[in-house]
Amino acid sequence: MRAGAHEHGRINPAGLSFHIACFAAAPGAAAIGPATLEHSWFAGYGWRIALCGGCGEQLGWRFEAPDGDRFFGLIVGRLMTGEPPGS
Repeated sequence: MRAGAHEHGRINPAGLSFHIACFAAAPGAAAIGPATLEHSWFAGYGWRIALCGGCGEQLGWRFEAPDGDRFFGLIVGRLMTGEPPGS
């Protein structure tokens, strides 16, 4: 699962490092494509890319378990608080 922590440092197979925070829900984020277990950072969880519904930039990933458990792992440096620009 999430190893009991809210924030994690992870490195992808290409060597890129990410500081992610985990959230049960991420309003405004959309998971796209089919889930895959390949190179998952959380054992037993498939992942999909999560994009910003407003600008389309990648915000992180949505992780999904076969039992229906799911959560978002979002890149901390790409998160904003407050109202979206242009609101």
